This record gives sequence, C-alpha cells and structure tokens, in this order.
Amino acid sequence: MVVMVMENISSSLRGELTRYMLEVKAGVFVGNINTRVAGLLWEKVCKAIDESKVLPGSGSRNAVLIQNTNNEQGYRILTYGYRSYATEDLDGITLIQHLNE
Repeated sequence: MVVMVMENISSSLRGELTRYMLEVKAGVFVGNINTRVAGLLWEKVCKAIDESKVLPGSGSRNAVLIQNTNNEQGYRILTYGYRSYATEDLDGITLIQHLNE
C-alpha cells in the first residue's frame, strides 16, 4: 500500500494522481500500486512542487510518501518541500522530529 499526502498542489496534479490512487480526503491519496509506479508518481509530485509558483497567502507546498518496504517498521517515509518536521533515522527506525518555528 502507498499513501501520499500533499498540501497546496494543483488540481491537475490531483487529477493525474487519481488515475492510480483514490483521493480519500483533499490531498490524501491511497493506493495499492507497485514500487516502480509509486517512484514515477513521486518524481512527478516533486517536480510539480519545484516548478509551481507559491501565491501569497496560499501556504507552502509539500508532500509525504509512505510506502511498504522490507525493514523493521514495514514502511518508509519520504518527504519533499517545506515542512515543520524532519524525519530522523535511528538504527533503522524512522522517527519524526517536530521543528520549532
């Protein structure tokens, strides 16, 4: 299973992601897609974040990918764009560190 969570993304990107995944809530996509397809979609999301222009008052654009993998937790977390937290790897376990603003 793959979960992607995005903030302030374009409606065209949301539409493209719904071809492969189900949008269960605004910006939250869930699907049972293979690793290759997930990687290609993640590259597209990252590129869209880089190329988009942030309008005043619209907030920052960011994305999180959670994907099954063969480790102790059973999943991995990738993040892209501005965020108020950081992922930390502690002996193979991914932890979330909330940053002070």
